[in-house]
Amino acid sequence: MSGAVVLPDGRLLVLLPVWSGDRAGRPSAVHHCLWVSAGADWSSYRPWAGDVQRLRADPREGGVLWLLLADDMAPLLVSTDGGRTLRAVRAR
Repeated sequence: MSGAVVLPDGRLLVLLPVWSGDRAGRPSAVHHCLWVSAGADWSSYRPWAGDVQRLRADPREGGVLWLLLADDMAPLLVSTDGGRTLRAVRAR
């Protein structure tokens, strides 16, 4: 699954779990998962975090961001400040 959200500061956060160079049982060396843009310049990105399965955001809530990790037993990561900080919460 992939996805993207624009953070309140104008950065673009993109989930890229698959690359064209991936082969069965042999993923490419490129960072998989989250990438974040260099500010509002969406032409330049850097790796941001690892092993995320889903990315969701709710701009109505002031930039709340949810990151569901690939491990079902792992906590849900939530940010209420547009991705500047993340905190783990138990998912039900």
